[in-house]
Amino acid sequence: KNKYTMYSRVQSAITSRGVLGARCVHVKFVNTNPEYKTKEQDQLGTISFRQFLLSPESKPLSFWHDVPLSAGASLTDEPIFNFVQEIQRGEDKKMEMSKEEQGNPIKQDVKDGAVRVVKYHPFVWNYGFFPQTWEDPNSISPDTGLGGDADPLDVVEVGVFSPKRGSVVPVKVIGCLALVDEGETDWKIIAINVNDQHANEINGPDDLEVHKPGVISTIRDFFINYKVPDGKPKNTLAFDGAILDKEFALKVIAETNAQYKTLLANPEVASKHGYALDRASQE
Repeated sequence: KNKYTMYSRVQSAITSRGVLGARCVHVKFVNTNPEYKTKEQDQLGTISFRQFLLSPESKPLSFWHDVPLSAGASLTDEPIFNFVQEIQRGEDKKMEMSKEEQGNPIKQDVKDGAVRVVKYHPFVWNYGFFPQTWEDPNSISPDTGLGGDADPLDVVEVGVFSPKRGSVVPVKVIGCLALVDEGETDWKIIAINVNDQHANEINGPDDLEVHKPGVISTIRDFFINYKVPDGKPKNTLAFDGAILDKEFALKVIAETNAQYKTLLANPEVASKHGYALDRASQE
């Protein structure tokens, strides 16, 4: 079966169970996030496109620095995190938060003077990052023997909904995958929107395969192969491609949040990378 058939079936597994008529078992928690706004500059699909984050009062904010990592806890004390959506399910544009620009807007990645699209296959799940995290290239992972990729922590969000780009979405962590990408450690956290009808039932990789069959296979396949059409070799996965459990993922989140705090405390390191670290709040 070709990859297009596989991805189509997984797309159906994610969405066809639907919300209508479903038993509501979503994760219950008190959402303390403000009603963030966004503002777009120029046209999507151009080099100059930018999407900025605003407060409810239209005050400029940073996706990276002003959105808290924690969204609170569920009624069972399970940690809930804020996921910043960069790429919607079904999209092939390679969108990313700019670490170097004031306000850290979302833009389309540029390669060889042109906006970048993923040629292998559109994203079959939502994709983005956890704010207030950073994978330090000088911190060697004992699990991979390599440093981080100098980016915030990537998140694959597998819920039934597909929020708009720039949305701040409370999610529950399921597990993680260790990608080795061009000699760097690039963790992928797997999470689910707390409002997904199966969020309360999915507590690890095995549950994910039961309620959303095929999703794990697409995650592995995509990250191994998505750069191949650009003439690059396949990526490799640490741990023989295993999806590590929630406890391991929470450890990775804590480590990259600590690395982010160290980055903020060392402006000379941020300056070396060209990062914009200004934020509206200092919480």
